[in-house]
Amino acid sequence: MTTETTLERAKAAAGDDPNVAIAAWDASRARSNKTADAREAGQFGVGPSDLSACQKAVEFRERPPEGHEPVPTDKAAAIMGTLIHEGATEARRDLYPWRRFKVPVTVPGLDRDGEADEVDPVIGRVTDYKTAGQYKWDRVGQYGPPDGEWKQVLGYAFGLIAAGHDITEVELLYVNRETGRWESHKRQYVHEDALAAVSKLHALMDALEAGDPLPRQRGDDILLGPTVNTLCARFCPHVKTCWNLDEVPEGRTPEGWAQVRDDTDGAITATLATYDEARAIAKAAKERQDYAKTLLAGLEPGAYGDYTLRWTGGGAPKEVDDVDARVTQLTDVMIEAFEAQVPPPNPVVLPWPTKKKPARTAIEVKGVRVADRKDTP
Repeated sequence: MTTETTLERAKAAAGDDPNVAIAAWDASRARSNKTADAREAGQFGVGPSDLSACQKAVEFRERPPEGHEPVPTDKAAAIMGTLIHEGATEARRDLYPWRRFKVPVTVPGLDRDGEADEVDPVIGRVTDYKTAGQYKWDRVGQYGPPDGEWKQVLGYAFGLIAAGHDITEVELLYVNRETGRWESHKRQYVHEDALAAVSKLHALMDALEAGDPLPRQRGDDILLGPTVNTLCARFCPHVKTCWNLDEVPEGRTPEGWAQVRDDTDGAITATLATYDEARAIAKAAKERQDYAKTLLAGLEPGAYGDYTLRWTGGGAPKEVDDVDARVTQLTDVMIEAFEAQVPPPNPVVLPWPTKKKPARTAIEVKGVRVADRKDTP
């Protein structure tokens, strides 16, 4: 490249959006593309990663309806996750030279290979890297990894064992994209659990081959729709077709138009009943929460078993206007003026009575992160 060409390119690139290079790098990465002929031949590309994917999205990906066109989605978080994966792989490759990275995995009976992020042949562990935003990080901290992600790494372990590897443990290694903190979750490999996970993939293949509709479900989570679910709204390329977004009348939600269009089958009545039941549950839960706060009042903040207690707010009482005392004050001066047969004083010149109001104290209760609990296996 000549100096002149370099200068021209440097000037042209000076004002580039910083996302351009990252997006170009991501677009250049090799991806498998399935042809229509392959689909016609029943070669559906189902692999271990589909255990943590929405089944309906897999249906649209592998068996798209006529006229279906995926829509652009927000790929920023996914690209950042890929960059973190690449960086973690290189860092850990240097630190653990006996481990294998980006290991292809073939699960018997499936048309698409998976890829295990890391395999330690010495101790028999397979590791899958996961990135998480703050919301998912908090959920994993409280409840542990989602079932679908455990099934995914168990699927890798199953395929590796079928290929002759000795695997005794699986690991999910999470990183918080916002803080950079890493956290490990491990469990022993249990063949029955891995077999159940792989059976789900075979059932998915069977459903695709049979032309059966698949549920809007990701692991154990029912995906409720783009109005309330960010995964649907921002990150699914099939959301437009899945929820018939072009057909939704003004004022209705995609979910409502698809599932509660009229009451011929009792859909509206049932939904009203659901709302009322949820309202009653929320009211009872709030009462229980308020009573528990009453019982905890005055306790020292700190760790108690698997929970931490923290108080916010409080402090010195605040001086506030006393409305009741003001009414009494004005009543008294009116009576005095009437008895003395003189005009009452202008209320503006009368000082407002005040009272001390305790500062509101809020309670914060959080579970100790699953990975930090002493009783975690």
